[in-house]
Parts: sequence; structure tokens; C-alpha cells
Amino acid sequence: MTKALKALGRVIFWTYARGTWQYDVLCALILAFIFLTPRDFFARPPFYSGHDGKKLNEERDRREKGRPVSVVQMSVR
Repeated sequence: MTKALKALGRVIFWTYARGTWQYDVLCALILAFIFLTPRDFFARPPFYSGHDGKKLNEERDRREKGRPVSVVQMSVR
């Protein structure tokens, strides 16, 4: 059990030296996550409940329909 905890601690704190097989495995896992994760995984908005979620959905709907979410008026002198 202590061996497993030590190994987990080394992975979390990235204490393996460059060039070791453990370092290479960690790098391969990170690259696999980056390149094999579908884009939709990152495109999902966070889950909100109640009033905030309704407000966010309304803003998203306005953007999708081409209407501006907010308008800022500026004058140049």
C-alpha cells in the first residue's frame, strides 16, 4: 500500500527525472489526452442550475441567432 501511495505522490508531484521510462509514460498520457479527446468535450458549457442557467441559455440563443448579447455605444470626437 505504501508503495502505491509513493508512486501516486511521485506522479502527482512529477518527481521523475527526464529520460526515465516513467517520465516518458506520463508525457505520452498527457499527449494522448490532448490529441485523442474529442473537441466536444471542451466545447460543453459548465452546468448551471436555476436562474443562472436560464440566463446563460438565453444569451447563447441570442448569439446563435445573430443578435448581439449586449450593445456598447461609443462616440469618437
